[in-house]
Amino acid sequence: MNALALTLSEGRYDRLMAGVIERAAHDEGARDLRDRLYETATTGVRGVLAAHLQPDDVEPCLAMLVGAILVRATYEGETVTPAFITDIIDRALDRTTIKVD
Repeated sequence: MNALALTLSEGRYDRLMAGVIERAAHDEGARDLRDRLYETATTGVRGVLAAHLQPDDVEPCLAMLVGAILVRATYEGETVTPAFITDIIDRALDRTTIKVD
């Protein structure tokens, strides 16, 4: 989550993604790029979530975490601090079921 926040704070990734998302509506190559960028950016977090959460909780939890960081960094233009990341992780995990082995 910290790496995603840092990437967004540099201001290039959000501009790139805005262009890719806009083109993805009508361009298969842009859709593929959008999907690959998202998968690459979220692989590590997805793996951690999959190791600790029920399978049905992984994607919704990932969307909550990534969405919160995107909103903070792009729409609000605010710094994504470690305290913010800890808070959103705590909030997301409060709404999920932890795996019991």
